[in-house]
Amino acid sequence: GVAERRRIARARKVARDAGLPEPEVVAPERPALGPVVARYYEAALEFVEIESGLRFLEWIVTEGVEHDVEIARKALLTMARDHGQDPRLARMIAELPRLESQLGSAVTDEFVGTLTTGGAHPDLIARLMLSRHAETIETAERSSVAYSTARRELMAALEAGASEPLAQQIRKRIDVREKFGVGASAPDIRGIDLDGEEFALSDYEGKVIFLDFWGDW
Repeated sequence: GVAERRRIARARKVARDAGLPEPEVVAPERPALGPVVARYYEAALEFVEIESGLRFLEWIVTEGVEHDVEIARKALLTMARDHGQDPRLARMIAELPRLESQLGSAVTDEFVGTLTTGGAHPDLIARLMLSRHAETIETAERSSVAYSTARRELMAALEAGASEPLAQQIRKRIDVREKFGVGASAPDIRGIDLDGEEFALSDYEGKVIFLDFWGDW
């Protein structure tokens, strides 16, 4: 604690002032929290109907995993089974890449599968789809099966009732790729040229165009 660090700092200063070697600092043994993790899991099952149940499970998965991996795996799957209607589970979805390295892909895949097939909250499904398909939407060929599958599943998440902020995120990713991505047709810009004549970008389709954007302030 703070008091112990201060004591060590004072002892080192005294040793330096006296021209003596500084005392060796021995790190305290880390407490064994395995029994605490097990008790937290029991509490999570006991209080499954209230917020405390989810909070116990979150602690096990994020902190207790270092002390009992097996219970952490069970805690993650219990979240999906018992708390799939709680939007706060989004915190675990954001942690999935890290959790996969700690708990194994089989467990995280089962977590995702339980949510997607168990009637989870629409926002959780939308977040899962964004996490799963964001890279595909940004990089895959639009004519590929991977892109069409990703787009279909994201649109299904919209139709399932995702909240408007998440719906906007999904629409924006798809719109940016399809309106401005490589291979997409440029928007038909219209304006007035230097001679006062109206023109449209589509008038120059098939031709090489040099665009010079400038401003005068």
